[in-house]
Amino acid sequence: MRALIASPTHTTTLTTISRIDDRLALLLQAITHEKAKHGFLSSMCTDPVGFVRRWVMSQQRDLEVVLGKGSWGEADGEWGGEEWRRGGKMGVWGSEGAWEGVGSLLGKMK
Repeated sequence: MRALIASPTHTTTLTTISRIDDRLALLLQAITHEKAKHGFLSSMCTDPVGFVRRWVMSQQRDLEVVLGKGSWGEADGEWGGEEWRRGGKMGVWGSEGAWEGVGSLLGKMK
């Protein structure tokens, strides 16, 4: 086993595999972006007026949520209250769950 690990060909093989893996990841990312672009353009081509309407409504909802004036479609108003607008430890964004979620998301981005 030591002879295999210490062998220069073993190190070269691992380096080659690593480079191929990196190229494969870049190709998969490019395919994903092209698929998203194709879906976007196909949807816009099929029904341009409806597409723009849906997009504007989506942007308006997102803006309301960011500004703390809107909600995410809750039925009884349990979300979107003052705790969502408040910062610091007393708000939702300062909670342990928010920190763990952001940490997990950032860990997946690497």
